[in-house]
Amino acid sequence: MSTLFPGFVPITAMFYAVFHPTEGTKVVHQVPSGSMVPTDAQDSSSADEPLFHFDSIKNFIIPKPQLCDRLISFKVDQFRVVGFPVNIYGSHYARNSFSFNFCFVFPYDRDITPYKGNIKRLGKMFRALEEQSRILSKKSGENSGEIFFKDKESSDYLQQQHSNPLFQVNQGITEDTKYLRTVNPNVELQDIRVGGHKLSLNSIESLIQQIYQDLNNYSECLIPIDASNSVDIKLFPVLPSPADILPSDVPVPTMKLDSMVDLNWDPTMIKILPFINGINPVCRISQLADADYYLTKTCIQHLLYYQCLNMVSIFQFSNTYAPTPNVRLFLTHPTMAAECQEYVLSEDVSFSELPMHTPSPLRNEEEDYFHRPSSHSQSASAASEKQVRIVVPSQSSLFTLYSSLHQGHTIKEWYIHHQRHLRNIDLRRFLLFGVLKGIIYHVRAIPVLHTSHLALGSSAIDEDPAQENLVAEEPTSSSQPAFKGLRSYQLNEDISESVLTVNSGKVRFRGSAGQADLFQEKPNFKKISQKSRQKQQLFRHMQKSRDFDYICTELASSRSEVESLLDEYFGSEWGLLLC
Repeated sequence: MSTLFPGFVPITAMFYAVFHPTEGTKVVHQVPSGSMVPTDAQDSSSADEPLFHFDSIKNFIIPKPQLCDRLISFKVDQFRVVGFPVNIYGSHYARNSFSFNFCFVFPYDRDITPYKGNIKRLGKMFRALEEQSRILSKKSGENSGEIFFKDKESSDYLQQQHSNPLFQVNQGITEDTKYLRTVNPNVELQDIRVGGHKLSLNSIESLIQQIYQDLNNYSECLIPIDASNSVDIKLFPVLPSPADILPSDVPVPTMKLDSMVDLNWDPTMIKILPFINGINPVCRISQLADADYYLTKTCIQHLLYYQCLNMVSIFQFSNTYAPTPNVRLFLTHPTMAAECQEYVLSEDVSFSELPMHTPSPLRNEEEDYFHRPSSHSQSASAASEKQVRIVVPSQSSLFTLYSSLHQGHTIKEWYIHHQRHLRNIDLRRFLLFGVLKGIIYHVRAIPVLHTSHLALGSSAIDEDPAQENLVAEEPTSSSQPAFKGLRSYQLNEDISESVLTVNSGKVRFRGSAGQADLFQEKPNFKKISQKSRQKQQLFRHMQKSRDFDYICTELASSRSEVESLLDEYFGSEWGLLLC
């Protein structure tokens, strides 16, 4: 019932570009061939024509040094080009610097978040390799590679500098290269190989082609460069952050969580897993597992992030459900109706003991029949042989039941009206299936106060005529008790049972025998009753637009009890908002 991961966006093209000392920005290698610039070499995978005009974007492929060493993404026609341009300063380069970029081309309207971190890491890794061994700028045994470097006199001076031990210690050590093996620049590149071949600028084409093919086919690649370095990329889906959950929300597993348990799991996670059954709300799970509520909430959000469960509203017969426009999918989807028949069928669950149930001998003629072994018989000899007749609701009857839900009736009223069609149907599973598939939704009922009442603020809630006023005398000295007839309170008895609000004056506790004397210069104490506290709590919930599920969970009361409290405290000043 969870949304399946659609897969990663395939790479449209990939190319390697450098800033040529005399020609400027140019594409050195491209996959597929001819996808960026026309080429004479043609094969079966070659593009008929370039995807876009490269000269119009070359200033963004190798930008100014201020924009290098950071991830760059821009749109070209219907494509998105993503790269990490690198600019390396060095006196041995022909223009005192060497710039390159490995670029990826994707469709513009697709999510490429999983690629961004890997593209950035790829650019940083080749920067480190270039600083160590000039792996990109130097071609072994080819005179054409010397165009990136200065003349022979400068090369001789550079050779003398490399012979300096102090230079060898300090060169090439940066934040990105301190964990890589330092390669002496004097060493030729014949020791750096890919697949047994000497790694030079010519082999970068095969490297790019392998990255392109492996990521598109397997979503990962592992390509060795030398004994210490390799191009290691693995794509992971980036999921959205889970929404905040409420104490009244019910987690519904979408997979077998017990089979995923590992010894290294969080202890709180292991404690709460047995109580995640699609029935218990979050606050109840915390109580049953004897775990902190906020730790329980964090663990459930963790499972929600990895789509191991879904969140639904708590099941109550006072709830109201209504069909969505997607209810038509129940008939048009090839497997949804059959899945519903299998999921909602129940032989054991019966609502015959509920007060609104009246037995009915009628049955739907459209219903099918099949036989399954009974689980009620406890006899060992007859358990394997005894079979009972189970009524399987037809797909049309299930669709009729979903369509009959509407905002005007609670589940209790709806069940009384359709009870003869609900034989052998687990009502909770029936509603849960519809909610998870999106063919019905829970109509949330939010109690609200009239604007005139809200304008009074919480001060109007404090004025409860049922409150008891404690009569106080003006003290004659600081050593006299503040109250007539109330000299002291036991900390473990009276104060825990009576909530006192101090509006003015000072309160001082003294004594060592568990007693406390209360003093104030201008006594004005109010004893807040239990009803007043309930009234304040209800007012705060209505100010925050909490629905009945949340309020009932917080007050540990049924909806009818909460409605009675609202009628008692607010009378006709409150109403219902359905959404």
